[in-house]
Amino acid sequence: MRHAVHQGLIDTNPAANLGGVTTPPVRRHYPALPLERLPELLERIGAYHQGRELTRLAVLLMLHVFIRSSELRFARWSEIDFTNRVWTIPATREPLLECVIPAAGPKCECRISSPSQNSPSPF
Repeated sequence: MRHAVHQGLIDTNPAANLGGVTTPPVRRHYPALPLERLPELLERIGAYHQGRELTRLAVLLMLHVFIRSSELRFARWSEIDFTNRVWTIPATREPLLECVIPAAGPKCECRISSPSQNSPSPF
């Protein structure tokens, strides 16, 4: 509204005296999981079978390779080199540079047991 007054579109700002009329929502900051509780988290994820198996596997994979959920959701099969066991996230999707993630150990087991293994989808 102040911009409209400055531009001469309106004479006065009808919202000028509304400061403090509404209360902003209380921000809740969620603390990080303490390192000593990580085994409990992994155990709970492993025992969780109420939702979709693919979601459970995605959470495990994100914990193993330290990626954002968007990087995993938008991953394409063509980015994964199964021969060399490397996942390359292109610079077009990564904020700064191309990101190369080596695949080893439990990460590969998550991928192999994924139900979408033979899907024709590029994602």
